[in-house]
Amino acid sequence: MSKRVNKLEIIPLGGIGEFGMNCMGIRFGDEMIIVDAGMGFPEETPYGVDISIPNFDFLDDYADDLTALILTHGHEDHIGALPYFLKKFNLPVYASRFTL
Repeated sequence: MSKRVNKLEIIPLGGIGEFGMNCMGIRFGDEMIIVDAGMGFPEETPYGVDISIPNFDFLDDYADDLTALILTHGHEDHIGALPYFLKKFNLPVYASRFTL
């Protein structure tokens, strides 16, 4: 009989080594929550590109495991990509009233 071992995984989807696009997945067992869905602000961009957002396609493989989105605060680098995230995933969103 083998024991199931749960491990905690922290998966950065943006915001590492850059300003903005803060987003991470926290996975334990077969459940994952997402913390923040921020936009980035590119310093140099092609004409017509004003923002950048995390690549949420990575989460497609975990769609059945996603349980919630938690927003830490209301700055654009933490909530700016929220409309794009919610177009892909129908999850409950948890945040303070001030954040929303």
